[in-house]
Amino acid sequence: MIRKVEFSGAAPDDLPLLQRAAESLQGAQYVRSTLRMRVNKVLLPIYLERGYLKASFSEPRANVVSSDAGDISLDASFVVEPGQQYKLAGVDFSGNKAVSAETLRSLIHATLNQPANSVQLDNDIATMKQLYGRHGYVAASIKSKPELDDANSTVRYVLNIIEGAVYKMGELEILGLDDHATSRLQNEWTLRAGDTYDSSYAQRFLNQAYKEIGDWRVRVDETQNRDDTVDVTLRFDSRR
Repeated sequence: MIRKVEFSGAAPDDLPLLQRAAESLQGAQYVRSTLRMRVNKVLLPIYLERGYLKASFSEPRANVVSSDAGDISLDASFVVEPGQQYKLAGVDFSGNKAVSAETLRSLIHATLNQPANSVQLDNDIATMKQLYGRHGYVAASIKSKPELDDANSTVRYVLNIIEGAVYKMGELEILGLDDHATSRLQNEWTLRAGDTYDSSYAQRFLNQAYKEIGDWRVRVDETQNRDDTVDVTLRFDSRR
């Protein structure tokens, strides 16, 4: 079991941030593969959010501090290499036709000549994909390509967009409700077969449905078909 996590190579101002984030690792079982995944998810973003785009952590080292009847307590340690800090030089778009670069750029929370926040950029890309999904481009792909200028410590991102086909609404299936409630919801579902699919519609529809039919857990399953349609299944399960 991990007693505490230690770091070397980090700047003094970074240590409190790392130690606070590492608290979630304390008490966990020491499994190197799992610990590596947790480092990438919990610790690495501390640097990626502030422009240290080449930051890395060494493989963990374990130091056993006690062993009582097979209950092993140990400290895990990492060597941190922050690397240089990059400032944002710009964000460009490639492949977009259905949505303008101006509209996409309005979704980016970034300031030029400030430390590049790659974590926030990933979140912004997710928002862009949601925008495409609302217009039927449910299979749209957006990949970020950073172009690093080490000499000037800047980065320019190129977002390569493959919009794909415009999907249409296919079939709707509602499971878990009685016939009366099922029929009523089917009538209230206004996204009809052949309409341009809106990936945000199901959740908006369910927000209203909860008010009408009571306390339910519901899962939305979307199936993309080869004919560029999307079948939607709403699975209701009573919380009681």
